Amino acid sequence: MKIQNFKNLNRSTETDIPEEIFRTLEPLNEQLQALTTGAQRRLSFEDNFNAQVHKILLKDDIAVDLSVDKVRGKANRVEVDTPGFFDYYRLAWKVIDENKIRVKVKWDSAPTDKVDATIVVFGS
Repeated sequence: MKIQNFKNLNRSTETDIPEEIFRTLEPLNEQLQALTTGAQRRLSFEDNFNAQVHKILLKDDIAVDLSVDKVRGKANRVEVDTPGFFDYYRLAWKVIDENKIRVKVKWDSAPTDKVDATIVVFGS
């Protein structure tokens, strides 16, 4: 099903509406723009899930600090994906401050090389 774009109230096309109404409806127009973006399937993974993705090289049992400045609210979940590396792991993480978390992964096989990983941090 194709959803049509939501139409914002525009000063140039709606000349008979008082100026006070436009100031009042400005937040609504911003929300309509976000809904239109979502309806057109232009939302990124990060926007849709309030997440931040980091593609990094991880060393076994070594903590790494990651920025979470694009996550709205407090970081509340962290997921790790290691394509090409098949092993059980344990993940530890904690919030350092509102813009940073610390992540540590321990694999059962204790690899000596760095492992290509994708870390996804979700916000509340």
